[in-house]
Amino acid sequence: MNYFIVFQNKTYIEEMKGGYLWAPQRNKRGHEIFHWTNMIKVKDGDIIFSMYKRNLVSVNIAKDKAIDATRPADLDKVNLWEEDGWLLKAEYKVLDNPVSISDNIDEILKLCPSKYSPFIVKGSGNQGYLFEIGKEFGEYLLKLANDINNIDISVGSKEEEKYIEETDSIIDKFRDETEKERVVKSRVGQGLFKKKLLLKSCQCAICGLNIKSLLVASHCKPWGKANHKERLDVNNGLLLCPTHDALFDKGLITFKDNGEIIISKEIERSQYRILNIDEHVRVEFRSEQLPYIKYHREEEFLEKNKDNEIEPKEISDAVNIFNK
Repeated sequence: MNYFIVFQNKTYIEEMKGGYLWAPQRNKRGHEIFHWTNMIKVKDGDIIFSMYKRNLVSVNIAKDKAIDATRPADLDKVNLWEEDGWLLKAEYKVLDNPVSISDNIDEILKLCPSKYSPFIVKGSGNQGYLFEIGKEFGEYLLKLANDINNIDISVGSKEEEKYIEETDSIIDKFRDETEKERVVKSRVGQGLFKKKLLLKSCQCAICGLNIKSLLVASHCKPWGKANHKERLDVNNGLLLCPTHDALFDKGLITFKDNGEIIISKEIERSQYRILNIDEHVRVEFRSEQLPYIKYHREEEFLEKNKDNEIEPKEISDAVNIFNK
């Protein structure tokens, strides 16, 4: 996945309503311009941030590569460019709460590339249309957008479909269910799914541990029981530390819709302090997460599945996981 910034001060409304980006291939002198030719660098699933009046107003997902296309009719009134150009289809996810670039300009300037920077020292956008930015910069903008909005960038891109197929192919090589679970935890819990969850939060939902390398992306509805869309849906996951991931994964803890923790009777109260849990733990959930939380509570929680016997050793493993 690559990241881009597009400046649409004069064309945002038309392009957003039409679900596309458009740029000319050459200027009136017949010369190619880098911020227009960047259109052909974009591929399916890439993220494009729309800038409009010094605000980040939409996070867009490219739906395919750019194609040769004449200037769309709804841009004729703008009358800025030549007619021959590139058209790129995109899904616009308009932000209810736009992100002010000025309020975050100091950090943004630190992340700007030294060459072809989309922003200049004064904080305004550079002259141009489409700018490619690095992964760190892109993830920072996504974090800013997610801090004050609830956006979902998991739309089944070709990249995600390939990731799912490759993961399933690896899992199918193992017959033992325990081995399959380990593959999911190592590949998915520390891979693309985790990266997407880190855009929502950077700490354990229960204890607040914020060391990214120790956090695990834990599924509410397990990989093997979820469909393709659910498998990488950020609403189907919680970022947890290894201890709390083990408890959640084994059905030893779950949550009510209001975020209150439910602790299995299999865990003795004497273990609560060691496991860093108690009845007062509460996690904040978005409405989109609640169907998955309900599934975990009704299908994965130990008290709802008496057939899933938890060995004492598995509880011990959760207690001692940081000592490995």
